[in-house]
Amino acid sequence: MRVSTSMVYDNAIRHMNNSLADYISLSEQSASKKRINRPSDDPTGVSNVLSSRTLLSEIAQRQENLDTATGWLTAVDDSIESSSTLVTRLEELAQQASTETLSAEQRSMIALEAREIYEELVRLANTEFNGDHVLAGHKTDSPAFETCLWATVDDDALGQDAVVSVSGSSATSIKVQFTAAGTVGTDALTYRYSTDGGNTWIDDTLAAGDTELDLGGVQVGLAAGSVVSANAGVDDDTGGTILFVRPAAQYLGDDSDGATVSLSGTSEVSAEAQGYLTGNVLVRFDSDANISGTLDYSYSTDGGRTWTTNQTATGGVLAVPGGFVELTADPSGDVYSGDILTIRPHEADINLSISDTSSVTINAVGKDVFGGLYNGEAAGDADSNLLEIAGELIGYMEFNQRDAIGDSLEKLKSAHEQLTSAAGEIGGRINRVQVAQTAMTLEKDRVETFLSSVEDVNETQLSVDLARSEYIYQSVLSTSAKIINVSLLDYL
Repeated sequence: MRVSTSMVYDNAIRHMNNSLADYISLSEQSASKKRINRPSDDPTGVSNVLSSRTLLSEIAQRQENLDTATGWLTAVDDSIESSSTLVTRLEELAQQASTETLSAEQRSMIALEAREIYEELVRLANTEFNGDHVLAGHKTDSPAFETCLWATVDDDALGQDAVVSVSGSSATSIKVQFTAAGTVGTDALTYRYSTDGGNTWIDDTLAAGDTELDLGGVQVGLAAGSVVSANAGVDDDTGGTILFVRPAAQYLGDDSDGATVSLSGTSEVSAEAQGYLTGNVLVRFDSDANISGTLDYSYSTDGGRTWTTNQTATGGVLAVPGGFVELTADPSGDVYSGDILTIRPHEADINLSISDTSSVTINAVGKDVFGGLYNGEAAGDADSNLLEIAGELIGYMEFNQRDAIGDSLEKLKSAHEQLTSAAGEIGGRINRVQVAQTAMTLEKDRVETFLSSVEDVNETQLSVDLARSEYIYQSVLSTSAKIINVSLLDYL
């Protein structure tokens, strides 16, 4: 076989290039600490790297959600825990104030601390996390509660519904006694009120046709038609109608109660939805009918794309997923085929995904925890409405109502139990987040370990390979130089 000079040169250059390429590749790996620096290095490995990095990106988003959930829930939990401590102190004050031997002045002094506690409870109910109010439902950009005044009616025959509005401001509670019996909005009614614990009284008259009491800087609106009774005297509260205007807090957030129902069509009905609806529901009347008879209808939970048909209802009550819709005549009760009711549930919960299959509610509805006023009336159960009970207690303390203070103490215990229950629910959510955090950390470690095994270099092995590659390259250069230098001219 004839070996030409060009063949020698070509082979020498090829070996030099190959050994140089190996050396450069290993040097690049040494610099980047990555085994794969371009798709051609390992096409299958690149696919695994990309899928692993996508998964790590998803994990990073879940980590952000978990951090947010932890922050929000911790803020809610701290708010409830601090409030529980304050309620304990308020119970102690109520216990002291209910002692028979205390004077009116002593109860008034206790009321000063109770007012401070009330203000702090409202502040805690307006707790924020990163500028968001965590107890206001979706209305996170504004406080959940604002302080105001409200009136407690001390007249079993009249009831709390008699008070429709309270406006103005007062640094102390106000006690109102009617000195004439009659009907609000019809009769002229005389009354008196005190702003200093009953030491002095101011007489005034509610004119016939009027419904708003003027208490100096405070106005109390009463429902027209309310029948009030006269008190025998300033120191005799028996048998008469009494109002205590005292501190209150209005809930400004949104709620998860009930749903809004709107009608598309000309059916002559009104509708109200109840239950635990988790999403919008459409209800379609499938025949002309009257709510006093049998109604044929269908419903859809996907915006009308599919319908569950052949549903019937009697008495105007239509069953839907999670609840029911009750129809009332407005005016006739006739419904017409094709008309549609749209049910939109109130949703105050803010949910964050914490895993592939689950989410957690990170906020709370303030009125369900602290109570207060909502839409012009006491929120929830009156016997466990913390802010209303505390406000009434202050009024009773400032006007030396020992028996009423004792009643408020029992209600405070019930409100405290509700607060404890809310704390337990929030604690359960925090535990869920912590479990998800642990699971996510393990998953992240697993993915990172796999990614490292595919993508990263073995530095010990790389050092050996790099040294060997450098040695080979230097050897090729040396050998090639000697071969290339040999020619016929060397023998002349």
